[in-house]
Amino acid sequence: LAEFGYYSKDWRNNFASYNSDFGGHPDRLKVPGVEDSTGSLGHGIAIAAGMAYAQKIRSTTARVFCLIGDGELNEGTIWETLLIASQHKLNNFIVIVDQNHSSDRAINPTSLTSKFDSFFHIYF
Repeated sequence: LAEFGYYSKDWRNNFASYNSDFGGHPDRLKVPGVEDSTGSLGHGIAIAAGMAYAQKIRSTTARVFCLIGDGELNEGTIWETLLIASQHKLNNFIVIVDQNHSSDRAINPTSLTSKFDSFFHIYF
């Protein structure tokens, strides 16, 4: 978001420090460009998919980016949303996974690419 001018690159210098605008979860009231403070794991991707679907209906060229953690992949909402995104061919919907290995015991991290590809390779 700093690259697109939403805030100064200097903001990154105090990431996750006391009184930083960047806390554990992006806060839409503190970080310009963040559309929603999602809180519970798995909610953000569904909101982002809805936003991407709305842009597709409007025939815009806008893209929607959603950042999720690999721990969220344990939530059913993630996979249900990917099914819907695939069904509606949301090629304007970009999901970025922070694979910090917090869920290695539940989901094999080496298979993430093939799992995501299985939802979308037919359409894109």
